[in-house]
Amino acid sequence: MANILLVDVDPERSQEIQQSFQTHKDWKLIETSSGEVGRRAFQENTIEVVIIDIGAAGSPAKDLFEWIRDDQFRVPVILLTSDEMDDEARVKALVMGAASYVPQSYVAKDLIVTVERILGLSGCRRRHPKLIDSLVATETSYRIEENDLSMMSVLIGHLVDTAEEFSVVTSRNRMQISVALEEAMTNSIVHGNLEVPSSLKDTNTADFYRLMEQRRKSSPFCERKLFVRGEFEPGFCRFSILDEGSGFDPASVDDPTAIENLDRSHGRGLFLIRAFMDAVEFNETGNEIRLTKRRAES
Repeated sequence: MANILLVDVDPERSQEIQQSFQTHKDWKLIETSSGEVGRRAFQENTIEVVIIDIGAAGSPAKDLFEWIRDDQFRVPVILLTSDEMDDEARVKALVMGAASYVPQSYVAKDLIVTVERILGLSGCRRRHPKLIDSLVATETSYRIEENDLSMMSVLIGHLVDTAEEFSVVTSRNRMQISVALEEAMTNSIVHGNLEVPSSLKDTNTADFYRLMEQRRKSSPFCERKLFVRGEFEPGFCRFSILDEGSGFDPASVDDPTAIENLDRSHGRGLFLIRAFMDAVEFNETGNEIRLTKRRAES
């Protein structure tokens, strides 16, 4: 049973979230309406994910977010952001320690999927001894066939664990780096290899996933592979994710924080990737993304 703490000052939205979560019998939603009550609930229960409404100006839930960030940073936090919050404020909140965000107007369509992905990434850590002190650099390469999304959490676990050995990943940024990698790999498979358009998810979610499954079994999509490479040195890592699709123009992606785009799901993944990584680059074709992360200076 996964305990999920919700801190939301809006009773109608809390009720909406509660109803949508009923489809997951293995989730227990613990609802609170203030940061103070939320902290008590956090201390009294083993919490897997925290969902915090920071959309309202002066929301007391912000205090809880800062407390989790400073003292309980192993627990991922998903922020519910106001539709009026600008890019700078969202990036600041993400850099401060949030694992992801969902605009308030998009809660009904996107929150469950976001929680599912964060819970999946929370369990992907490998257990193994530290690498020997003499290890100074390494490179790992993977080839994912059949566009198998179920491989993502295991692969990300290997990559992030290796980055941790080289002092890039810490308990504070582990979830954020995992989210960035998961977004990049999912985009490469779904939109790159399978060429399923993001716009379809906005109009008909069922058709979106149905088309994904159809193309996983039909040519030429099913023959395409995903290539993932990690390069690691002390205090530095670079991830390369290459698909066999036709590519895209990153400049054409809509700003997900613009008011006119708040009811669309696409673009948020790239926004999160750029917020969590130090550098993000694409090849000329647009079918390869390169993510760089360095050890934060203390």
